[in-house]
Amino acid sequence: KKNSIVDFDRCNFSAFGDFSLNFDCVYYVNSNQFIDYVTVKEKILFAILEEFTKNNIGFAYPTQVVKLQK
Repeated sequence: KKNSIVDFDRCNFSAFGDFSLNFDCVYYVNSNQFIDYVTVKEKILFAILEEFTKNNIGFAYPTQVVKLQK
């Protein structure tokens, strides 16, 4: 994006996790303000989530069942 404070570097599939596909995404935030960093990070994560949702790609969340006996 023009006039953006973000410079995208790369994003690569890096590993198979126990319950995940892991990616390393690298971008540079051209600001020394922490609020700029967290705002950029949030926008990137929401954009990824939006693309997954548009393409009907779901997430599996780890669950745990606890059974109590009397």
